[in-house]
Amino acid sequence: MKFSLSMIAISLTVGPMLLSPGEITTKLDTAAALRTEQQEANEMESRAIRNAARELSESEVALSRVEAACVTVVDEKTFKVARLTEGESVSVVAGENRTLDDGTLICNALGDTAEVWDGVVKHVARIAPADKGEYENLFNQQFGEQDHDAGKT
Repeated sequence: MKFSLSMIAISLTVGPMLLSPGEITTKLDTAAALRTEQQEANEMESRAIRNAARELSESEVALSRVEAACVTVVDEKTFKVARLTEGESVSVVAGENRTLDDGTLICNALGDTAEVWDGVVKHVARIAPADKGEYENLFNQQFGEQDHDAGKT
């Protein structure tokens, strides 16, 4: 059976008119839901791209700090390697008991780096998983092998 151009045009014009109001509402609701899902997916993708860029930037900062001979620190209470946390007080250098000057770059075996200002941790930058090997090599060149699992929670 052959379809003429006029039959196709009539089908496309009359076909939608054969839908009930309920079917039209359902189709519109489905289209709106799909549009919302697409917007959410786009937002998630944008967030992931921003997070990856931030992680890469932080990783570059962490590498530059360890290359600049940062001072290795440990937790003041346990004297073990622990994550650096913004705003936390810091004054103990691994193996020593001395106060750190403002602007001192600090780091640890876990890949955390930061600056010390007014005796507290500021501007924390962590190494990205992709750069962890490079960080560990640089860190170990300066400080020797460290127990990278000590103090992890």
